[in-house]
Amino acid sequence: MATLDLLDATNVLVGKPTRPLPKRRVKKISALLSEMPAVREAHVLEVFAVGIMQAPRNVLFLVIEPGTCIDETAARIDAALARLLKAREHLDIWPVPSGHRLIATVRDAGCMVGWRD
Repeated sequence: MATLDLLDATNVLVGKPTRPLPKRRVKKISALLSEMPAVREAHVLEVFAVGIMQAPRNVLFLVIEPGTCIDETAARIDAALARLLKAREHLDIWPVPSGHRLIATVRDAGCMVGWRD
């Protein structure tokens, strides 16, 4: 898994994955994240960051609760995902604080897998 600094990308394109994870795997990821109070919402989508990526990637885009250590939360999720994903499956982790500039765009893609009020 990889985490990238979204602030470095001037142009980020998001949408439904062209090679989605199996629905069963997405349900397991959703269940895993529902047990993590630091995660406010989660989306599994395809992202292409112009100038950073060579090709689009499947990404687990996470909105993290205020006051939470993003790096620590991402490390815990990364370790848990390593147990859930098959060897041929890949999912980058992009954790962002609430209020990040891409949240509305990501929501519009319609790829949400978890939400906490």
